[in-house]
Order: sequence, then C-alpha cells, then structure tokens
Amino acid sequence: YFSEEHVSHFRCPFDYTNMPFDSQHCKLTFLIPDVLDSVIKLQWVDVEGEKMSNAEWVIDQVKDWRKYQRTIEFMSAFGPANSSQLVAEFTLQRRPAFLVKTFLVQAFLFYLLSWVGLWIDLASVP
Repeated sequence: YFSEEHVSHFRCPFDYTNMPFDSQHCKLTFLIPDVLDSVIKLQWVDVEGEKMSNAEWVIDQVKDWRKYQRTIEFMSAFGPANSSQLVAEFTLQRRPAFLVKTFLVQAFLFYLLSWVGLWIDLASVP
C-alpha cells in the first residue's frame, strides 16, 4: 500500500451560456505518466474530504463525486502500451444571489446616487 499527498492546481472549462444560473461539470484525472498498468494499477479507495464551500458556488462534496477507473493507451518507446487512470467528476452550481449582491445592487445604487445630485438646489451648494 502506497500513499502520498500533493497539492496541485486544476482547471475546469466553464460554459457561461446560462450565467448566473449555470452549472459547471468538471473532471479531475489522476495518472502516473508513462507507467504501465501492469506495473502500477490505480484504484479508488474510500475517498473522504473536508467540506468544500464557496460564497459563489455550491460544490458537490467529495462523497458525492462520480469516481471511476479507466485504462488509456499511449505510445511508449516499445510501442503501444496501457496506463491506469482515476477520474472524478463533480458539479459546481452558481448561487445567483451572489452575483446580484456583488454587482447588480452596487451598480443600481450608484445609478440612483448619480441622480440625487440633480435634485440638489444650486443655491445650497457652498
């Protein structure tokens, strides 16, 4: 049994078509490059994680992720070979109220305040 912990970064392509009511489906893939699956076969074990949250997003918790193992073919120095991969899929769903509070409310208040200056009597300005 081998276990090692790393901190990494990943990217998920976003589709903003239905913003601010959008959901983003992300895929996280783990692999050991150029290592044959006959040498190391990756497999999911009980995966647990801390509760994830964000002001803008509802994030699927780790226990709810769709997890599976697959084998891919790659070209090694000796010809085609197979490598083991672990894939986790999860969803991020945007909280529309976050964008309304962060952007729309401030823009609307700024617009209203700009009109207040038009109602000030010029004689009252020092």
